[in-house]
Amino acid sequence: MVRKCLIALALVGLVDSISFMVVAPSIVFYVLDNGGTKEQYGLIMSIFSFSSFCTKPLVGHFSDVYGFRLLYFATLCISCLGGILYLTASSVTSFPVTMIFVARLLGGIGAANAALGYAYLAKVVPHGEQTKTNSILSMTRIIGMTVGPALNIFLTGIDVTMFHGHLKVDYMNAAGLVLILSNVLAIMAIAVFLDEPHCDHCIPHKDTNVKDELCSIVRAVCHFKILLPMFAIFTMNANFQLVETSLAPAASHALGWTPVEVSFLMGGMSIVIFIMMAVVIFLSAKGVKDIILMMIGCCIAAIGYYMTWYFWQWKTSTFYFILPILIGVSAYPFLAAPTRSVFTRAVDQYGILREHAGSMQALLSMSASVGGFATPGLVAAYILRTPTEVEEAQYPHHRELSKGALFAPILLLIVLVGNIWIWMNTANQEELEGDESNETTKLLRFSSSIRSSSRRPLLRREYSSKVMVHINTSTTMIGGIVQENLPGEKHYMDHDDEEE
Repeated sequence: MVRKCLIALALVGLVDSISFMVVAPSIVFYVLDNGGTKEQYGLIMSIFSFSSFCTKPLVGHFSDVYGFRLLYFATLCISCLGGILYLTASSVTSFPVTMIFVARLLGGIGAANAALGYAYLAKVVPHGEQTKTNSILSMTRIIGMTVGPALNIFLTGIDVTMFHGHLKVDYMNAAGLVLILSNVLAIMAIAVFLDEPHCDHCIPHKDTNVKDELCSIVRAVCHFKILLPMFAIFTMNANFQLVETSLAPAASHALGWTPVEVSFLMGGMSIVIFIMMAVVIFLSAKGVKDIILMMIGCCIAAIGYYMTWYFWQWKTSTFYFILPILIGVSAYPFLAAPTRSVFTRAVDQYGILREHAGSMQALLSMSASVGGFATPGLVAAYILRTPTEVEEAQYPHHRELSKGALFAPILLLIVLVGNIWIWMNTANQEELEGDESNETTKLLRFSSSIRSSSRRPLLRREYSSKVMVHINTSTTMIGGIVQENLPGEKHYMDHDDEEE
């Protein structure tokens, strides 16, 4: 069942990533060509994640109540509608920028189904296989991130008219065709391959006071082990959006790139992420803990995003422009699947949260969406510098990004410190539990050795019956076991009393 359903989930993830990446390289030119501004471009980039953020709690809640298939059908149909509006925005309507905005809003609502895939896996996959399975699902999304820009390169050659000249399709709106076709394919995959999960381990609903239950949920969610993965996933997506939003305009000014070169770079980024995802799967299979993988990712990403701010300069070399991006995105696999695995295990520690697994996975995805919708607008308004600002600045301040871009490495260092704190406390707790286990084992062995030696003449000479009874009773009570007198033991004690 898991393998068959994983096909459907992987295909939906592939479609989601293709839908996003096929639009990313050209949307800035689509908006500006239709009379939009840089600020409107930032708003349109943000609305995708904002609408996804608002929809995910509903998707998560209804998945706990009604299952997954119905929600997948609904969200994918909405994504299709968004693709239709994106395709026709510049040809059919007299307000194209507004229509692009609505199209991306609907696309974000459809993309809320990303939370469904991880919620599904959280219910049917054992904890020990969570990181591996989540990584596999993420790898399909990475493949989509590679295919999306490649399709965009193919779409640059399209320039046709349809429906007797009423609809013009060119490299800027042809992405709408990809959105429509890919989502129809995903709907077919869900209908054929996805079964509703049988969650026998789910805790049945209890008739409790709603207010008390809500307070218990809030207290559990506010635990540091729950909040840190949410902050980590927010940081990861916010940092990725920094590159996503600023790459095309910064590369256009600094290097004179067109959407073709940007698409090639995005494809290269996806290949790097795919390779590092395989490395994460290998390390996880070798027993490396998820929290260690997260700490490695934080260190790599902090270096990469600092280099992005430092090396993205006007008329810089292509090597210094590309290198920081590849370093930064190589950390993505170390932060994505391990963070979800850590979060899933933390949720399962609380029975009150385990009853709402879908909603909790949606909450985690909402944290990513916050980074997705909050970052592009801020980047466009305060971090991405205009060509005039860059060229008029004195050397060496010809950087394409302002110092505000340093928020990326700072957030990563905060996540790193939090992970170190949890790791140290977990290590101390495991050490204490190990010590207690060893002490118990020693006491049990000591009790067993005393009883097995109770028939030895040497022991009878060294210990009186009263001492033996005290030792046996004490070790039996401390060891936490109940024992009966061995055959002959009563006779042995009576024999000692006679000798005394």
